[in-house]
Amino acid sequence: MKRAIALAAALAAMSPISARSDQAPQAIGHALLRVRAAQVRYFSDQAVVQARGGVDVQLPDGAEVRGDLATVDLRLRRVAVAGHVTLHTPAGDFAGAGFADFFAFRRAYFLPLVPSADRWTFLNGDWSAPEKGREMPGDAFALPDFHETQPYIEGTTAAIDFTTFARFAPASIRVFDAVPTPALPVYVYNFSANQNFGVNSLSGASFDAPYAFARSADSLDALHLRYDQTLPVKEFWSFEHHSLFGDAGYAVFSLNPASQAAKQWNLLGYDQVSSRSGFAVNAQLFTVQSGLSEPTSSTGFADAQFTQALEQSAVRLDATQSYDTFLATGAPDHPFVLGLQWTGYDQPLFRSGFTYRLQSGFAHIHDAFGIAGQTLPDAWSHYLGAYLATPAYQGPAGIGLDATAQMQRTWLSFPNTVSTTTLTASASRQVTPHIYVVATQLTQTASATTASLTFASPNTATGLSPAPPSPNGLPVYGIATVVPDAVSRNYILSGSWQPSPAFQFSAAALKTDYSPIQVPGVAGPPRYQMSGDMRFRITRTLFADVSRGYFFNWGGRLWTPQFGIQVSAQ
Repeated sequence: MKRAIALAAALAAMSPISARSDQAPQAIGHALLRVRAAQVRYFSDQAVVQARGGVDVQLPDGAEVRGDLATVDLRLRRVAVAGHVTLHTPAGDFAGAGFADFFAFRRAYFLPLVPSADRWTFLNGDWSAPEKGREMPGDAFALPDFHETQPYIEGTTAAIDFTTFARFAPASIRVFDAVPTPALPVYVYNFSANQNFGVNSLSGASFDAPYAFARSADSLDALHLRYDQTLPVKEFWSFEHHSLFGDAGYAVFSLNPASQAAKQWNLLGYDQVSSRSGFAVNAQLFTVQSGLSEPTSSTGFADAQFTQALEQSAVRLDATQSYDTFLATGAPDHPFVLGLQWTGYDQPLFRSGFTYRLQSGFAHIHDAFGIAGQTLPDAWSHYLGAYLATPAYQGPAGIGLDATAQMQRTWLSFPNTVSTTTLTASASRQVTPHIYVVATQLTQTASATTASLTFASPNTATGLSPAPPSPNGLPVYGIATVVPDAVSRNYILSGSWQPSPAFQFSAAALKTDYSPIQVPGVAGPPRYQMSGDMRFRITRTLFADVSRGYFFNWGGRLWTPQFGIQVSAQ
């Protein structure tokens, strides 16, 4: 085989006829390139699939190439075959030393040996009329050396869509770039540039290892092996499906966890209606059930939004249907919320350097069983809000200063009024090229005429804090607000040290003054907290994040119950 490769290189170096470079790269679509060999390996750093031993390559148009060695470059969108090459086409069968096809340029290069050594170039998929003796690119038959490189995936077959994915079967994956798994029936490696394949509908976990097993040009199915140290049963698996449509549309469905009784069913969807408008849907179902048996608890909601961009602002129509239970037992509440909200873009405040943003909205809430524990089946809300930000000022000793203020007032027809403010002031300084320090003072207030006359909904047009983070529509300042007036003052000193891209350490000290009451075990967040977070590279592509907090014996609590541990891609 080495002799054949050397001959291929020698022939490619000859140049009796000039090549034409009058063809620009073209879209190649989603037709599959299929590779079969005794050994098919994928090297992620170079984005190259290499096949050795009895190589059989089926081109997207049905032509077939056989040889001893093949490489598929996913970046160049090129396949090269060398060593005892036979080319099978509708125009005939040919024997040679090397073959290469640059799909983006619709040009294939072949080094025939019969009836004599030559160089042929096939243009635009026409196998019947090769241009003989034509000059070839110097790297047409370049074969990378992976002698000292470990592959990420190993198998015997690969189906490759040059724009989106490669499917290997069977497949052994090198975990943490070190430990190969047992042979899996199939593994799909997704490298699509479409960011919507990255839309995540799964809740957070300490560790997540996706196993993609089915793929097409516009869909992806994956199982996720997960670990969450906050759950009673920490190990579980989940399922997630992606479907893409059009230029910007997607639908993402997931079941998480799939292997435990408490399940969350999620659906995220979006489609671009026009260049200035879009439609989005978010639906969640929460059940407690063994497998797929009849659930003992079932609640959920569906939220649909239509957003239209205007001149320097946007409006959103938001409709939400919630159910406290889908079962015959339990609270029968099922409120429907329809709202319209307007959000302005950031605007300069004259020539002061300040910027501001305004927003407003109104909503109608209907529930035949009553709202907020009342017998009223209908209620209205409307709100006004404003956001103000200073420019970044340069203070003494290289300190940067800035501040923001956000205020909002919501009127409800119960009647009730809810007012919230958030004031932030920060001072930051780069101490050394790798150390940054930030001091922040954060004041948050919430005031309601009657704290109990509110409601929680995912619909943000109500002007209340959305569910599920808020259980009652009032802000959450470390804990849920259940009193008419709450004030949280936070004094934060944080710093980060990043000596290299492979390592980062950050720490923060926090003092919180919360009123009207801040007593351990009664109300209010911890008065003093300290936290540290370390992020470091564990493989070429994976990072580990380790964190923990300290509460200074608040209510007998010293440390957070567990270390926070998360493994993720860079």
